[in-house]
Amino acid sequence: MQSQGWTLVDVRIDGDYDALHAAGAVNIPLFRFVQGNSFWDNVKKFAMASFAMKATERDPDYAGTVGSTLKKGQKIMLMCAIGGTLGTRLMLRPDKYPKGIDDPDRNFGRESRCLKAAYELMQSGWNNGNLVFVEGGFQQWKYQDLPLE
Repeated sequence: MQSQGWTLVDVRIDGDYDALHAAGAVNIPLFRFVQGNSFWDNVKKFAMASFAMKATERDPDYAGTVGSTLKKGQKIMLMCAIGGTLGTRLMLRPDKYPKGIDDPDRNFGRESRCLKAAYELMQSGWNNGNLVFVEGGFQQWKYQDLPLE
């Protein structure tokens, strides 16, 4: 799809993108490291540091950030770590359940960062003609042995 004018946007945080990413991907993270110094910002930073992690927060103007990097309405493929899904069925044991089984925990699919990013962008004018997500995300990209940088 990249050869057809689509831009691959990796929405993972900078560190994950820098470590390894899909070839040709542009990094526009949906989440960023906590930037404030309010009491609750510091509590969050301290709590996450106790797990040897950095606290993150959602980019409050993600659509604006994307708009300042890419042209409005540009064809975008969003990629996160897992890809998410809008499907509510699991395909387990096809020998026993050929049509899959309904998962009550997935009434709205499997939530992911790329689906959240897609929602933000659709609210600001992108649509299903110029916005898609990579099903299975970066994990599936790697598994299929697609090019990495």
